Amino acid sequence: TLNFWIHTTNQCNLRCSYCNIPTLGQNDVLEEDTINKLFDQIIASCKKWKLSKVSLRLAGGEPLLRFRVWKQKFSILKSRLQQINVELQISFLTNLVALNDEMIDFIKHEHIGIGVSLDGLYQFQDSTRHFKNGGGSFKIVARNLDRLLEAGITPGIMTVVSNSNLDGLLDLTRFLISKNLHFRYSFVQGIPLDIEKTRKVLDLCYKEFEVAIKEAGYQFTQ
Repeated sequence: TLNFWIHTTNQCNLRCSYCNIPTLGQNDVLEEDTINKLFDQIIASCKKWKLSKVSLRLAGGEPLLRFRVWKQKFSILKSRLQQINVELQISFLTNLVALNDEMIDFIKHEHIGIGVSLDGLYQFQDSTRHFKNGGGSFKIVARNLDRLLEAGITPGIMTVVSNSNLDGLLDLTRFLISKNLHFRYSFVQGIPLDIEKTRKVLDLCYKEFEVAIKEAGYQFTQ
């Protein structure tokens, strides 16, 4: 398997408080000519090493702002790989704000993976993952999350743990378990974290997992 994490663009519709991308918000994008050259190298590598699968994780910035480009490119690469019996898997790592019906249809039809960033409920999401004008993103993300689930698409959830959302982490855990979603925590980079409080909060979250696994059949290992 050949795995790529692709930084598709510096463009983003949010300004997260802990973002460590220094070029965020600039109009730079991965140009189509560069994408074509990348695809040529992927095909050559698959032939040379007799690979069976290629996985592309499209990130940013916000990759859904370049959805139309990658939708077209996906079809081209998929066709080229099918000719040499190689499977293609694509996933978007997104804040989910820009989701629309065209994207939902394409994601479902092509079995595209979706990883969604969600740091908490209501003010806990809004305090860290907000728009340039300071407006919160939670209501939009929650609505779009339900749209995915209604379409039969199950995203994975990624949560950045920081001092800003520790008090809301238990409620978020319960919320995600109630929707039978799978998720992971990562720790904020470059900002001091209250380790003792983090340990206590995570212990409470783990107890929620234990109850869900035993009583509701929650598939933690997935």
